[in-house]
Amino acid sequence: MTVSYVAQPLYDVAIAGGGVVGLMTAYYLAHYDVRVVVFEANPEPGWGVSKAHAAVVHVVQLPFSSIKSKMAREGNRKLENICRNLGVRFQRTSTLVVATKLHHLLAMPFVALYLRLNLGRSFPVRLRGRRWLRREEPALTKKALGAIEVEGYGLVDNFDLLYGLYDFARLNGVEFRFCERVTGVEPRPDCVVVRTTRGEYYAKYFVNAAGLWADEIARAVGDEIEFELGKGALLVFDKRVTRRFVAPMYLKPDPKTKGGAIMFTVDGRGLWGPNLRPARDKLDTAVDEEDVEALLAKFSPLLDEDPGIPLKAYAGIRPIPPENDFRITYSKSSKR
Repeated sequence: MTVSYVAQPLYDVAIAGGGVVGLMTAYYLAHYDVRVVVFEANPEPGWGVSKAHAAVVHVVQLPFSSIKSKMAREGNRKLENICRNLGVRFQRTSTLVVATKLHHLLAMPFVALYLRLNLGRSFPVRLRGRRWLRREEPALTKKALGAIEVEGYGLVDNFDLLYGLYDFARLNGVEFRFCERVTGVEPRPDCVVVRTTRGEYYAKYFVNAAGLWADEIARAVGDEIEFELGKGALLVFDKRVTRRFVAPMYLKPDPKTKGGAIMFTVDGRGLWGPNLRPARDKLDTAVDEEDVEALLAKFSPLLDEDPGIPLKAYAGIRPIPPENDFRITYSKSSKR
């Protein structure tokens, strides 16, 4: 006699990764009557990719046809309400793309038109002249000939956002298992078996939001995912000197990075960066002297005012797939 074993799923959804993607997934699922578990290898939420970035809510992501670009604008509209509901600090601002060279100034109307056609009315784009810059941004270099202002940017308290999402999900029934790494995933017809460093679990659906380790989990079910490790360093100052974000104009932007900017935090600190260079491995978050020198060389020419006292520098790593876009898809092995 043959006995067939049918696994009874204990969870509706299991999520690998307690960073902002895993937490946001858990936050939305917490609004429904489903049983959800999140596995996180670190002792707290958001200790991976999500802990070391600029906490900027972007508008422009190139190319505009990419999933990343479309979701950046859709998420921009939604995040303010989420932060309001969670009591997370969120501020609106705009970004000035500054021209300091004559050929950049001449190209400004065409760049602005391109942005207007792609951003629509939700994110207004305006041309700003030298006189306006002198009045509105007195810290800017006198070599600034003009700028394109893109409205709709924001900055968020990243720590509060991560823990706000975590607390909401936890209080509404989502289970979190910290210091527990997913080591294997086995799709079955009726469920997914999730193996971790502490045991075996069953779920109807499994979400791979494991950040830098998403490739290893994908390979466990036969999906091939390769990505570069891009490291970006940021420099923190004791004060902010601009009223808006400020970035230099590039006519040929790097498709893998927005290029960084002079920014600030919700606490009123200055924040410069990030740069982008290859990381040695998934744990390479060291900031080298060349990183700091590169940031100073890139952004100092945009200011005539003293930027303040450098307090610290930090770096984060993000996975960059060959298509340089988000991947939101089913596994080839299973729709679960």
